[in-house]
Amino acid sequence: MRKYNHLSRRKKASTLTALDTFSLYDQQKAAVAFMAAHNGRAGLFGSMGSGKTRTSLAYLSQVAHRIAIVAEITYIYVWERELRTCLPNADVLVLAGSGSTAQQAAALIAWARACLQRKIDLSIIIVNYDSFWRGRLRKAILKWKPDGIIADEVQRLQDRNTKRSKFAHELTD
Repeated sequence: MRKYNHLSRRKKASTLTALDTFSLYDQQKAAVAFMAAHNGRAGLFGSMGSGKTRTSLAYLSQVAHRIAIVAEITYIYVWERELRTCLPNADVLVLAGSGSTAQQAAALIAWARACLQRKIDLSIIIVNYDSFWRGRLRKAILKWKPDGIIADEVQRLQDRNTKRSKFAHELTD
């Protein structure tokens, strides 16, 4: 298990230097530097097992306080496992499985309040593509105001005319 030395202050992307908190390969460090140079607006396109997850977490964990990860339902628990390994001090909420979007929204709101009360420095939600843009969950995510977003399997957003894609773009504005 890798150690994570929790940063008490987030660094601006332009001054990102503390990559020693993760064990990264050289190409991952270069990708994090590229992301920092472009204020996080970058795509990581590599084959499975190339370290995209760890690279994105290394960057975002240093510049964001509230991260939303949108993924296929089949990958949600992979993300959760990787988060528990890389960022054990982060508070993670998985919004997947059974339950309506109204129930998921209520869970997000209660969890966000608890994070504020406990002064959690890094909070992360993992939500699936099929529900993150719907009804009350959509409103709850907007109210939570994520300052970092990871869209895993981004081809799910390729049609700009879908409600899913429009909401993803709304989150990044």
